[in-house]
Amino acid sequence: MTTELTRDEAAGRVGVHPNTWSAYVSRGQAPPPTRHIGRTPLWAVEEVDQWVKSRPRKRSPKTRDIPADPNGGDHARQGRETAGFSGPAAS
Repeated sequence: MTTELTRDEAAGRVGVHPNTWSAYVSRGQAPPPTRHIGRTPLWAVEEVDQWVKSRPRKRSPKTRDIPADPNGGDHARQGRETAGFSGPAAS
């Protein structure tokens, strides 16, 4: 007998929020349910595990495509100053 997972179990196995898992499924980015019991969708463990193995690996947050400021400044602060904001509002 194939072990089956509910939406919450499949999401937990994959490491995403259940709503994210449902979004992946609705967009065809994750496998559709193997079957339903009433209105409850169920996924075969083997299919979920195979999908996880086939997914591209996540990039580390350290490799984000944000260019480094050659002057070592704070981009967020510079953006506020450019927009005319120099700090908290005066009371």
